[in-house]
Amino acid sequence: MEYLPVEVVGHILSRLQAARDVVIASATCQKWREARRKHLCALNFDCNDWDRYRHLPIRELEILITRTIFQTSGLQSLSLYMDGNVNNFSAALVIAWLMYTRETLRELHYALRTDPLYQHSRNMWLAGARSFGIGIQYYYMGLS
Repeated sequence: MEYLPVEVVGHILSRLQAARDVVIASATCQKWREARRKHLCALNFDCNDWDRYRHLPIRELEILITRTIFQTSGLQSLSLYMDGNVNNFSAALVIAWLMYTRETLRELHYALRTDPLYQHSRNMWLAGARSFGIGIQYYYMGLS
């Protein structure tokens, strides 16, 4: 594994299904941390992947997601699924995640509750991204 190029390691990390697994695997060594920072292209936060997501206070969960996203530089696909048992996310943080990834993000899948301000801001961000030629695919996976 030590002879794999860092780009290949980033591709491997991007194929992991859960963001939690990406973080754990990237703690293996400096090369894997670098791969996460520079070459990770997909992250998936799903409450079904790790039951602890449901039990963390919302602010701790927001910090965990924020740190993970902000430690990447080329994220192309972001999935956020938190079922109805997870309280509302801060609109400001969700918008910060989108703004941070605006240069590279091409695919957004999400199902999480936010305050009403976010819904309007998200729509404005998506419209702005499209007007700058960012071909983002956006999927809303509604909460039941």
